[in-house]
Amino acid sequence: MFHTYNKRLKGQAVNDIFRKAFAPFIAALALFLILPVSCSKGYSRYLKLPADPVVDSELGWALVTTAYAHLKVSPDGASADSGALRGGEIFVCRQRRIDPAGSEAGGYWYQYSEGHLSGWVKDRDVAIFASEELARSSLAATQP
Repeated sequence: MFHTYNKRLKGQAVNDIFRKAFAPFIAALALFLILPVSCSKGYSRYLKLPADPVVDSELGWALVTTAYAHLKVSPDGASADSGALRGGEIFVCRQRRIDPAGSEAGGYWYQYSEGHLSGWVKDRDVAIFASEELARSSLAATQP
């Protein structure tokens, strides 16, 4: 009787070892086989549209409203001139900075950069629009 009981204990121990070792192995194998199928590239639900130059700028489009607007090297009235823009010119605002005197006293500066000419334009010399189309229609409305 002891002999039969001992065999049953050995068989149960083998079953326990088999369950503890084999069950995680089967789970890992199933995961390994399912994972490549579930991670296929498939199609993307998101469509990246090409950049539209009409509405590309986050800051907007600037229209030079004065006869000439001085371009400064840095966004500060005391900095050196780097060029000038003619009235009616429309450009994309690359950056906007607060004047060192503060937004209340000094206002804002907008960065202009086209070709070899770049600099900062004072906000009193430009009007800002959400799109190039709006800037162009405003320009057309002011011209005779």
